[in-house]
Amino acid sequence: GIDKALLLKGSGIEIGDLDDPNVLVTPEQELSVMRKVVKLVPDQRIGLIIGRDYHTGVIGKLGVAAISSDTILDAIKILFQFTELLMTYFHFDLRVKDRLVFLRMDELLDLKDLRRFVCEREFASIYRIACDTIGASFRFVELRIAYPKPPYAAYYSKIFQCPVVFNADHHEIVFDHQYLFKQLPMANPLTRTIYEKECKQLSQRIR
Repeated sequence: GIDKALLLKGSGIEIGDLDDPNVLVTPEQELSVMRKVVKLVPDQRIGLIIGRDYHTGVIGKLGVAAISSDTILDAIKILFQFTELLMTYFHFDLRVKDRLVFLRMDELLDLKDLRRFVCEREFASIYRIACDTIGASFRFVELRIAYPKPPYAAYYSKIFQCPVVFNADHHEIVFDHQYLFKQLPMANPLTRTIYEKECKQLSQRIR
């Protein structure tokens, strides 16, 4: 419900750019728009709300390559291979221990006033993309968050349907290791190969 021109003012992004798939938005431009969103939207949960709409299609060709993979592990590998296409401000590290997977997320820069918004968008989008990829609800064992508990913490539980730990040492998503080997419903080796090649080309352009 917010005017596009108002959101984009001062960012260097023109309204016409929104319809051009060849336009690349810089992190500085995106952060500028994010600050406008946080300022103009009264609902403090806006990061989580926006993140829930970051479905697989939002990440374009990389999303198609991921959902066309054979298993969740294969999908994660291709997402990690092209993290610059994820529009993310995090470094990801995955390890497996005692039949659990620990996906650690380290912030790549000081997000300052946007930290909670960006983190919430990331947590919610990862959950949404995981659900899209397997074609069903993806169950986290636990979500660990390295900042204090916000006043709307109950909304976290509603979205993620798992225990949420605040003031953790670092951001981390914990889930059952069996998910890694789950066969994906839209697996297609040919589609995966085609879009992986296109991801490589786009990656080189962004770099």
